[in-house]
Amino acid sequence: MILNNDTDAVLSDQHLLDCAYGYEYVDPDGASWSTYGCQGAFPQAFLDFSIHYLNHYDFSYPYTSGKDGIIGECRPDNDGKYTKAKVTGLQNQYNADEKNMMALLQHGPVLTNVYTSNGMYTYGGGL
Repeated sequence: MILNNDTDAVLSDQHLLDCAYGYEYVDPDGASWSTYGCQGAFPQAFLDFSIHYLNHYDFSYPYTSGKDGIIGECRPDNDGKYTKAKVTGLQNQYNADEKNMMALLQHGPVLTNVYTSNGMYTYGGGL
């Protein structure tokens, strides 16, 4: 993750995989969103985790899961915490079209995702 074109702010994906593994976020509508490391996750859970815990620079918590998908033990390093910016909130917008997303950009970043079924694991083509 890179914030505001600040190349010094390359944040750690591995920190989220290790430390947010099993984290659950329950939204205001009562829907539950969880993280499963390399097995998948809902971005809402990672964002909520980031509201409560600082992420780390990639250099202090480098990516190690690779193709094996092994999630490591959470090992935060106080010297490697990113403190220049913090997630302060999130909002789910289901089935947003381009116009909705452009309006949301006026308030902050927009995160999009695609949910797939198990059948995608064997898909061998392009998008």
